[in-house]
Amino acid sequence: MKKLLIASVATAGLLGSVAAHADMYGQVKLGSADLTLSDNAVVGSVVVGKSVSGYENFALEAELMVTLKDAEETWSNPWAGDVKVEGSATTLGGYGVYNFTQLSDTLVPFVRLGLVYLDIEAKASNSTVSVSEDDSSIKVGFGAGIRYNLNDQFGIVGDYTSVDDADILNIGLQYNF
Repeated sequence: MKKLLIASVATAGLLGSVAAHADMYGQVKLGSADLTLSDNAVVGSVVVGKSVSGYENFALEAELMVTLKDAEETWSNPWAGDVKVEGSATTLGGYGVYNFTQLSDTLVPFVRLGLVYLDIEAKASNSTVSVSEDDSSIKVGFGAGIRYNLNDQFGIVGDYTSVDDADILNIGLQYNF
């Protein structure tokens, strides 16, 4: 609940600041994050981006990603019984984006590179004991994707992003302001 509240406040602030500026866009994405457990986490992301003046193919983006459903894995151990491990991730990143717009106005591949604050939480528990660990750090994030522009304002976007041990695959909508 705490993460959802933080994500909501940050999203409202980011999207509110976008509405007042030209050459800006917002994205809302839903995806899957591989956190090295057998079941992937379900994640949601909000992106705010702005084209760089004088460089039509370049943009700067800020992205907030939160786990909506934890990644899970269960191990059977003869001494400890069934041990359930759950993992979640939260990221806040700043990216430089290069859009390959010269290929097509409708179908636009892109790549991105940036610095990302990554917070990973893990919990392990069995019927008697529960332990948790939280680790956060600044990492390099990189990714690639493709956007299909439906018209001047709306597009469908899909991307892959890797940040340390988290591999994230998203699909969502883009709105150009």
